Amino acid sequence: MRGVRSDISRERLIFISFFLILLLFPYLYFGYLAFFPDIFCVLVVYWVISDEQKSFGAILISGLLAVLRVFFGGSPFAGAIYVLFGLASTFFPQYFAGNIFSVILWTPVITFLTSLVVSFDFSEFFYSIFLSLLKLLSTTIFAVIIFPLLFKERRKILI
Repeated sequence: MRGVRSDISRERLIFISFFLILLLFPYLYFGYLAFFPDIFCVLVVYWVISDEQKSFGAILISGLLAVLRVFFGGSPFAGAIYVLFGLASTFFPQYFAGNIFSVILWTPVITFLTSLVVSFDFSEFFYSIFLSLLKLLSTTIFAVIIFPLLFKERRKILI
């Protein structure tokens, strides 16, 4: 199986991940705010997309982030979605290329699924959908904004 080449710099992703971990403190204090981007979804998408082999590493990092989410008070079902996302990347690596299209495609999908698992309430159906869509919008905008910070620069050497 041929690996998918990633355009995301791993060194920059490590730096941004540590920075985003610092943003978890408002998440821990305020809880699940609809306007606060879901940092765990962003990290899972970027780490899975940046894995060039799309193999055991993608499953391992998505599992680690799922454990972190549950440790910080998240839903175990949302963590299970992360693991399934990492597992799906190993079977369908062509859909997880390290480009902006993959980020725009997978961030809303993972965010919407985890938002429905975490905050859906049948008694307030429309309010729950509204909050899920608001979380989806804020997380997707956040993921797109940090993409240029993670893009690997390629320079041609002219001799």
